Amino acid sequence: MNAPAPQGPILQDIHLPIEPGWWPPAPGWWLLAGVIFAVLVWMGYRWRRWQRRRARAAQWLTEFDRTTQTGLPIARVRAATALLRRAAHEYAPANASLPGERWLDYLKSLRADANLDAEVQTLWRDGQWRPDVAESLAIRFVAEANALLRSMIQQGGGQ
Repeated sequence: MNAPAPQGPILQDIHLPIEPGWWPPAPGWWLLAGVIFAVLVWMGYRWRRWQRRRARAAQWLTEFDRTTQTGLPIARVRAATALLRRAAHEYAPANASLPGERWLDYLKSLRADANLDAEVQTLWRDGQWRPDVAESLAIRFVAEANALLRSMIQQGGGQ
């Protein structure tokens, strides 16, 4: 016997469309890649800037040590004073050319624990023009100048 004839249309098998490939990515992936690239570029820039700032700080400290280690006490005082002024031109340009008491106030503001005695304060004002300085005072002055330079570098960050 023959099978009864179907009533209605004859249906074909369903064929699914081809799955999309991995290339080109959807727009959201392009956006994500762009954001990641921008963040990486920014991080590289910040890292490089940090490296340069760190290297520059090391140069300042090395130069300070080199110029204030040997020589007459007054020569060390003059070298420390001049180097601190030069560093201020880089790290705090607005304060670099302050005169007398204002310069001393700026130096005191660099460190919260700066308890300068009267002799060291006098050296900050007029030490580089003196004909001579006691060895012990020069040692205290250079140690304070070193601490102030380190504070200036830490607070200023450099340009």
